[in-house]
Amino acid sequence: MLHAVIMAGGSGVRFWPASRKARPKQVLSVAGGSPLILQALDRLEGLVPPGRITILTSRPQLEVIRRTVPEEIRPRVLAEPVPRDTAPCAALAALLVEKAEPGAVMALLPADHIIAPAAAFREALAAAAAAARDRDALVTFGIPPTFPATGYGYIQSGDRAFGEKGLDFYQVRTFREKPGAETAARWLEEGGWFWNSGIFVWKAAVLLEEIRRHAPDLALVMETLAKAWGSPHWEEALEEHFPKAPRGPIDKVVMEKTDRGLVLPAPFSWDDLGSWRSLPSHHPAGERGNTAVFPAGGRHVDLDSRDLVVFSQDEHLVATLGLEGLTIVHTPDATLVCPTERAQEIRDLVRLLEEKGMEKYT
Repeated sequence: MLHAVIMAGGSGVRFWPASRKARPKQVLSVAGGSPLILQALDRLEGLVPPGRITILTSRPQLEVIRRTVPEEIRPRVLAEPVPRDTAPCAALAALLVEKAEPGAVMALLPADHIIAPAAAFREALAAAAAAARDRDALVTFGIPPTFPATGYGYIQSGDRAFGEKGLDFYQVRTFREKPGAETAARWLEEGGWFWNSGIFVWKAAVLLEEIRRHAPDLALVMETLAKAWGSPHWEEALEEHFPKAPRGPIDKVVMEKTDRGLVLPAPFSWDDLGSWRSLPSHHPAGERGNTAVFPAGGRHVDLDSRDLVVFSQDEHLVATLGLEGLTIVHTPDATLVCPTERAQEIRDLVRLLEEKGMEKYT
């Protein structure tokens, strides 16, 4: 049986000021329609029932995530005591799934991606689950690159391993960090390189086995937690031992080292919504290339501006005059104005707020 664990602990700082530590990007309707985490749940419909879905988040976000998801999912929304990156998150998820159903296959999914069409995603997820089940493989989805992106990690594929349900699986040759522009352009020309989607499918027990092989310090934490599972001391053990887990991404901790890695080229479109620059890709631009998003019914009135990204969370009027290439984000207590081409630097702006003792705005 396939389980799904949705990672929903990120604060989405590059979507500040709309996204905050206690109101993260995944509960916002930044890409049209429902909040991102509900879109993630909708994509699993018909493939993974609610009883086999777990959401892992952080403590500051626990209640807002529970309020956002359907009632039948709320008891399965759990908080990590502290954020430790995706390797400890994946390990804890695998421990929970393996205790719930020994031998089960699990999908590890970020909560804040845009994927379409959902049917193609479900078909690919089912194929990946079959490969993980039958071959003890650690499967990741690779996104065929459409331009030489420098904001994504990359996966280089090796030889074709096999086909499953009409899809081709390839050996993983290597994972690489975000490249420079020249390197990204060369990889695009070479072929065989994919953007790293951060989506994984494996048997929970197989991942835990690979963690024991390649990350013994992390394995020791999980083995300690496993002994406390089902006892009255579980919460106390989680609080005490999870913070001891070495911080690191699952890509580096396991996937770069394992000989069981496979990459499945994704047969669907994908966007990780990395910053406000992503919005024009998911909303029709108006006159002169302006993109305005008002989930609560606000308005944008413009005179002679071009290529703006405008967002407001309430019934607010944003009026612009003679501007070009700016992102404007209004919230009740903070407003952002910046060149859209510098939207990736919002993380540094949030860090500056913290340094100035203005954490209430973060």
